[in-house]
Amino acid sequence: MNINRYLMVLAIGTGMIAISLLLFKIPIIAVWELLLVSVSLITVWVYYDWREKKKIEVRKIQDKIKAEKCWCHVCKHTEAQDCIKVNCTCCLLLKKNEILGHESG
Repeated sequence: MNINRYLMVLAIGTGMIAISLLLFKIPIIAVWELLLVSVSLITVWVYYDWREKKKIEVRKIQDKIKAEKCWCHVCKHTEAQDCIKVNCTCCLLLKKNEILGHESG
């Protein structure tokens, strides 16, 4: 099991325990610490999941670009991988220093 699943199990488990204690009419004053922990775990879980998806997306884009050929007449590279290494502005599509794609043409 990876970290994302551990966080999911902890977040859902603590949330269910807190809700079940409230269903048994235990005062919220006694359960608020557990509710606070469950909300913070859910927040960490959602953030971690978003960050991992972003990393996977960036890796897929870079792997796709590395397999391409470069036909740019300005930089005269033959492989798109060389453009990534030197960060060519003539054929790389950038947004806030993040590579979005490679335009070979």
